[in-house]
Amino acid sequence: MTLKIKILSAIIFFQIIAIIFSLQSSDQNSTLNLQNSDFALDAQSEISKFEFGKIVLEKEGEIWKVNQKYKADFPMVKELTSILQKMSIRKPVAENQISEIKEKIMNKGITVNVFSGENLLKSFKIYGQENQTFGMIGEQPYLLYSQGFEIVLHQVFQMSELEWKDKNIFSLSWLGVRKIEMNYPKMEENSFKIAFDADSYKVEGVNRLDSVRVDQYLQQIANLRAAWFMENPVLQDSLSKTSPFCQIQIEDLSNEPQKQLDIYENPNGLFGILNKKELLMFDKRSLAKLLAKKTDFIKK
Repeated sequence: MTLKIKILSAIIFFQIIAIIFSLQSSDQNSTLNLQNSDFALDAQSEISKFEFGKIVLEKEGEIWKVNQKYKADFPMVKELTSILQKMSIRKPVAENQISEIKEKIMNKGITVNVFSGENLLKSFKIYGQENQTFGMIGEQPYLLYSQGFEIVLHQVFQMSELEWKDKNIFSLSWLGVRKIEMNYPKMEENSFKIAFDADSYKVEGVNRLDSVRVDQYLQQIANLRAAWFMENPVLQDSLSKTSPFCQIQIEDLSNEPQKQLDIYENPNGLFGILNKKELLMFDKRSLAKLLAKKTDFIKK
């Protein structure tokens, strides 16, 4: 065999190898894309209900409800939708772990169902192991993640009922406020009262009023959000037996019952008790703007 024939034979051989590899890679990619679509939600889908674990998030008119008990936190529902739309396969589970992971998913996993009206759009099981999240549709388990989200995926589906509750504390429009009283039991000189009078808001005892600052403060009150609501009877009882750092009382123009929020400083953080019933925790930064004093409303 001449050198020329040997070279041609080698070229043909490598071309055949390249074609085979390309076909295998293409087949693998198309399979992976199909499997991704098995987990990810279509961005165009109109979703009306999520079910996972003990949680049912269901749309009623223009609002979402948690287990038919609370108004759900819309930003969280929106983020959940985005997480599911970006759900992807990182890689198949290794051969030597398939049986173990499949058993854990089947016995300890959480079933996730997503509906549009009465139509079941997606249904799959997931299982979490430390920072890893495994999912399964059919018989093949996969390691999952959500593109663009730095989260431990399975923890999203393990959140409690109260964690899905609407974080807006007062749920009112600032234009609907009749009166706000902010009381500081240990610093009475900082306490103040804002009330609607005829056609504008006034701060009791302030003649040179900064009306822009008043409007800003009313908006901050209306948009006040908790970090989360909690269920901790021992802590709540302990806090309620002490004097709060401050107390906010709000009356709105719709004549609904007065709302009251007592705020407490604690070594473990800033807590609130809403209407003497619900315990919640604050992010310090979100609460800082709320803690105004009477002199803040005097026009400079």
